Amino acid sequence: MRTLTLFLLAAALVSAETASQQAYDVSALTRPTPHFAGTDLGFGRTSGATGQDLFSVDEDAVGISGDELVFLIRESIARDTWDEDGHAIVFENGLLHVSHGRTVHDQVRETLAHLRSKLIRTVVVEADVVLLAPGVLDGEAGGLLGPERARAVDAALADATRGRLVATLRAVGLERQRVHVGAGNSRSLAVDSDIYIANRQAISDPIVGVEIDGTTLDVQSVLMPDGKSAMLTVRFSSSDLTAVETFETGEKITGNLELPRAARAQVRTTVVVPLDRPFLLTSGTWPAAGKPGWTAAVILRAGVRKDVEIAEPKFSGPLAARLVSTRALTTAQVDFAGPRLGLPEIEQDGTAVGATFVLDEADEGVHLDHDLLIEMIRANVAPESWGRDGVSIEGSIGGDVIVVQTPEVLAQVEAFIARLSASRAGSITVETWVLALSDEGWARHRAGLSGTEIPKETWDQLQADAAKNAGVRIAGSVRGNGLNGIRWHAARGETRAFVVDYDAQVAIGMGAMDPVVGTLAEGVSMDVRALLAGDGKQVRLDLRPSIALGSPLTVFEVKPGGAKIQQASVVDIGMESQMMVTAGQITLAGMSRREDGDRKEMLVLLVRARLLGE
Repeated sequence: MRTLTLFLLAAALVSAETASQQAYDVSALTRPTPHFAGTDLGFGRTSGATGQDLFSVDEDAVGISGDELVFLIRESIARDTWDEDGHAIVFENGLLHVSHGRTVHDQVRETLAHLRSKLIRTVVVEADVVLLAPGVLDGEAGGLLGPERARAVDAALADATRGRLVATLRAVGLERQRVHVGAGNSRSLAVDSDIYIANRQAISDPIVGVEIDGTTLDVQSVLMPDGKSAMLTVRFSSSDLTAVETFETGEKITGNLELPRAARAQVRTTVVVPLDRPFLLTSGTWPAAGKPGWTAAVILRAGVRKDVEIAEPKFSGPLAARLVSTRALTTAQVDFAGPRLGLPEIEQDGTAVGATFVLDEADEGVHLDHDLLIEMIRANVAPESWGRDGVSIEGSIGGDVIVVQTPEVLAQVEAFIARLSASRAGSITVETWVLALSDEGWARHRAGLSGTEIPKETWDQLQADAAKNAGVRIAGSVRGNGLNGIRWHAARGETRAFVVDYDAQVAIGMGAMDPVVGTLAEGVSMDVRALLAGDGKQVRLDLRPSIALGSPLTVFEVKPGGAKIQQASVVDIGMESQMMVTAGQITLAGMSRREDGDRKEMLVLLVRARLLGE
């Protein structure tokens, strides 16, 4: 009773103050924040393509609407006085017009300052692209790098014989804003030509494309309720132009073409990373990338600009309105389908397509619907209190919820959201190896590879034989991280342009051959959805790997002294499966026999799922 009496007395004093009108610029809170998509340098890029956005960009991010801002202030500050004569609050064109007494104006300024410090936060994400000698990352579970392993990486980068820093990228943007940064060199190449033919004449029109040699980081961040970690949606890609072949087509009209060959890497995923600590986003090996046997890796660090945090004002009254952050739950997480590697397909019209076919991103990713989240809160937090006068909960345009409740229940709501967010933040590392065993190596290791789970002694011996090139070699490997239940992919390998076909152009008294240039994509791509099962020691893997191992191109003359094409031979291994694996246990996922001329090998696909911090 005493609390209510004091509240009524304070409200009466506020109401008695002389009203004045002031306008507050709140455009920084209410104005939509645009997204900026980066440039794809990975397997989705065809030879000679110009820079283009990775994917379609969603609508601009919004923190809070003007109407929601008015509601928060009316419910938090002198809530029973706004309908009196001379008192008003209106939002228009980025300005909040308030007519009230001096005390309310002071409280409005405090509230707006708090909301700015809460909703307008600058996130910095840095990515180091490194090459590391064998042994530096051996045994690392992936995900969070411990202090000892982080020091080992730093020591290797300081020694040119053990490591090299390839690039450092730093993307800076507002929370929930998609931003990108890229660095590289561009080179124009005569990658193709079009043939124009008419009566007794033909001419070649060169097609000049741009090949970009560099790296790009595209990232969107959402800070977790604990204030100690961030959810990052990452689209990373890199391209290293290793060679440009001048190919003589054999056609006088066409002349020569410049055909690029590039080592590429890409990862599309969503992860939760601790702030200000190194996180191994992806790593892998591919013979044509960097130094043989060395591991290429991307190490992330995320941080928040150290702005002054302004505490939420404490006003008298039995109820208060609060904007509760639920973005870690309501932000849609996209499913990222991986590239299909291998040879291009030749269509009826002669075009070469599908070499790096990538499925579109899902229109709507995995997330918790606002209405469902609100029902969960009402059912689990003080369920008997939501029918009281003045109490309410509704979704915000920015992905949060606006709650009007007692201070005690507000604290319970935030604790409930923190628990839900933490349950969604688990990351799973998936490692993939493609081993190539000669007949001798297969005979030696066949018994150890006869079951699903690979014994530790077998794995140790396989690695030792690969290091000595004793009948075992690692054809490629890739490792990445993703949230529990989210589809993501990581890929590493190379692309090369080659003349795959010709289109015959014929007119009266004249004929010519128009080259068709395709892209051969080799490498290892791991497309996976990992889900924890049971007690957390078992992981269900939805696997869609794509593995393509090529042989050197051969030149074939279509006619003696005339047009030449390049013939490719590729072992293309693809599979779609679901399997249960024990966390931390290396598991046999697939096997295939390869015969290419004199080379006969057994290709073995191994996977391992590990939990963050395991």
